[in-house]
Amino acid sequence: MNSRRKIVTVTVVSSKYVILTAIAVIFSVPLLWALITSFKTPGRIFTNTPEWIPNPATLRAYWNILNPRGAVTSQGFFIDPFARYILNSFIMASSVTAGNLLFCSMGAYAFSHLRFPGRNILFGLCLISLLFPGSSKIVPRFMIIRQFGWVDTYLGLIMPNINGAIALFLLRQYFLSIPMELEDAAKIDGASSWKRFWTIILPNAKPALVTVFVLVYQGTWNQFLWPLIVTSSPKLRVVTIGLKYLAGNAIMMYNVLMAGAILSLLPIIILFLFLSKYYTRGISLTGLKE
Repeated sequence: MNSRRKIVTVTVVSSKYVILTAIAVIFSVPLLWALITSFKTPGRIFTNTPEWIPNPATLRAYWNILNPRGAVTSQGFFIDPFARYILNSFIMASSVTAGNLLFCSMGAYAFSHLRFPGRNILFGLCLISLLFPGSSKIVPRFMIIRQFGWVDTYLGLIMPNINGAIALFLLRQYFLSIPMELEDAAKIDGASSWKRFWTIILPNAKPALVTVFVLVYQGTWNQFLWPLIVTSSPKLRVVTIGLKYLAGNAIMMYNVLMAGAILSLLPIIILFLFLSKYYTRGISLTGLKE
């Protein structure tokens, strides 16, 4: 009986891993094909039979797209350097992520460890904001940004997204799992709320902070609609808009377009690979307490 149960268990587990592997392969094929295409010459992109190994393999598409003067299109003119788009996305994503970590962690500490009138009502209002789609907030955000004179500036890209309800919720849920005894001991020693926040809460909340870091950074890096609306000059284009602009100008230069797509993915892939351990742990612990 036990041996039969072991066989069934092994079969179920093996089937699960086979299915997950098949799904991973299916989702990886487009990325792999983009990577292979970025190393091909223009004449070898479209062939009668698919070529999974570039012959000849070349880095010309990467040199072209990272050209300081700008990528050379098939029409022979220069467009803005793609490295500028990556830099703009890096500035926007880093600033927005830093703002979320700072302001949302302070708000989460107040909602989880401090007692004040209307605390639960205010937190509920923050969660209600998640019910509204992001597109419904674009017009009022743009009107506010225009009043401040931040249209087509880095401030216009960054400030509307500098805090978010999702980051606040995740951090608040994790802060609730930190034992109150640690803070009570510091309170007895005369530590202020600010000192308890910096010396006790934040050092014990690294998994949640890393989780928020990855989620916010990835979401901001992939933004398209808001940067498209709030910016108009080429010098402020982010990588998502840059790819769209490159696709519209680089006719038949699919290797250059794929090189841009791979370069735009690299920061997110590297970020997740280095922080995946903390990310999965933070996700698993953010909902332990209500």
